[in-house]
Amino acid sequence: MKIVFFGSGNFAVPVLKFLLENNEDVVAIVTQADKRAGRGLSLRPTAVKEFMLKCNISIDLYQPLSVKDPDFIDCIKKLNSDIVIVVSYGDLISEDLLSIPKVMPLNIHASLLPKYRGAAPINWAIINGEHETGITVFKMNSALDKGDIILQKKCAIEHNLDSCGLEQKLSDISIQAVKEALLKIKSGGITLCPQRGQSSYAPRLKKEDGFINWEGSAWDIYNRIRGLRPWPSAYTYLDFKIFKILSAEVDESDYPGVVSSGIIRLGKSSLAVKCGRHALKLHKVQLEGGRAMKIEDFLRGHNIRPDCKLGA
Repeated sequence: MKIVFFGSGNFAVPVLKFLLENNEDVVAIVTQADKRAGRGLSLRPTAVKEFMLKCNISIDLYQPLSVKDPDFIDCIKKLNSDIVIVVSYGDLISEDLLSIPKVMPLNIHASLLPKYRGAAPINWAIINGEHETGITVFKMNSALDKGDIILQKKCAIEHNLDSCGLEQKLSDISIQAVKEALLKIKSGGITLCPQRGQSSYAPRLKKEDGFINWEGSAWDIYNRIRGLRPWPSAYTYLDFKIFKILSAEVDESDYPGVVSSGIIRLGKSSLAVKCGRHALKLHKVQLEGGRAMKIEDFLRGHNIRPDCKLGA
């Protein structure tokens, strides 16, 4: 079966690699256009394009500025594909494209749909303190992540797993999910099931999502720290500078008499912050203009007073 692969982010790379290594007939790869990033605003390729360049993959690569471009759609039509596979592409696929494959368009989504439809399901599952997520392979339609389900695979979210670790865990599961879905399609044994249950949305992350509300519980803040790695990172303000909390642990002591966002010195090399409930013991931090460092290294170079407050 001829496959056209749509993918851009890191999450898409293992699935593409699996398809190529297993000699699936991938006739074209579509990824988003290079974007300017970093301090020098240099053009950077997507993770999928970077993988192709590194591995000298010679399959035709398309980088449309818009998937609604009529010329691009005509190019995809001429490929005469059986299946379109979409993984972490980063844009809505037009209805014109979805009607092209002779068998069906598939999406590999990093949640147990209908929960966490949208662009950032891995991050929001952790932020919201979920204990379970998974992979859903579904037949795409014109609505966002609302197509009929082919199969799902569940995955536990351990309390110390951040979004980078969960992405890797789900990437491994997605390979098995794609393998099983293709076998079902090729054998004609596919059964489509409508999505059932309470739906939720996982919007694209914004920098403001990282701002810490110290009135919240330590567990809620801890989940936000885990869920917002590597970007935008959970942050507060220290002496009017952005102060990122890169890793921490919950201290279930209540420290009576200390107000929320009050800093608690736990010796020369340790620091905790009182939250609305319990406290957060900081492990790794980064002050605006500086590098990321362990809290003991940070405290050696900064005079943090016990009465210092964090926040806007």
